[in-house]
Amino acid sequence: LVTDTLAGLEETVHEQHETLTLASADDNCLDILSSASSRSAKDLVARAWDAEPYTAKKKDRVYSMNPRLTMALSPQKSALADPRKVKLLQSRGLARNFVYFMPDETQTFANGSKVSKEGKMEKEVANAFFERVLRLLPASWNEPEESRMLTLSPDAELKWLEYREKAEMLCQGLDTSLQEWTTRLASDFVGRIAALFHLVSCADPRTDLIISSEEMEQALSLGDLLFEHAKAAFGLMLQDSPEEAANKVLALVTRNNWSVFSARECFQSLRGQALFRTMKPLNTALEALIEHG
Repeated sequence: LVTDTLAGLEETVHEQHETLTLASADDNCLDILSSASSRSAKDLVARAWDAEPYTAKKKDRVYSMNPRLTMALSPQKSALADPRKVKLLQSRGLARNFVYFMPDETQTFANGSKVSKEGKMEKEVANAFFERVLRLLPASWNEPEESRMLTLSPDAELKWLEYREKAEMLCQGLDTSLQEWTTRLASDFVGRIAALFHLVSCADPRTDLIISSEEMEQALSLGDLLFEHAKAAFGLMLQDSPEEAANKVLALVTRNNWSVFSARECFQSLRGQALFRTMKPLNTALEALIEHG
């Protein structure tokens, strides 16, 4: 679906066999969601994101759907620091459902190959990816194929369970929203990724339905990388204004009834929060408090 408005979304999704994709080269999808005049359209997007049933009541008909949504955004980093957009993501629960990739400035892939000046991947890589995707798509969208159930091998299942225990350890000291994301990563995301790795690598995705231990290992390795990228993304989304940072420091001092304290002592008490990963924001907050007496 290519659109700059959510008007008539229920009818469109119904016509598209209850599927919807919002894809954007920047963050204007968030602007569309934020400014949508139709409350029902926003609700449909939220339901589709969580794969929940949705009923649209029109004057002459009723749509009972099980909508499915894919969303892919490529915003500038500044979008994740925009309070209005962050509030939208958090209010709809979308922030914990995204997988995040935070690019660096070198434009180098993990295998060492460089991106071309135009910012595109190498042609043979793009062609191989395209062929793999086509292999997974149904022959006709008007006649969806019967769904198939993938099964984990015993070793793959054991490794996934161990990863969930590891995630519980990673959650310690994180902000609540990042804890929720990390739990979702371990309980859901890596399983989906393992399934995708299997489907693109097996001989026949329609008959080979067992996810191997090696495919799960690949997914878990990517999960570790995604965790680091998510920490960077949430670090931007969770950052507070200087005034809010100063209020947090003041609340800490008041709560502990400190009449005299060191900056380091204060930092040790606040360092679990995304804002206070370094001393710089703390020093700025302390300077603001001193200035205000």
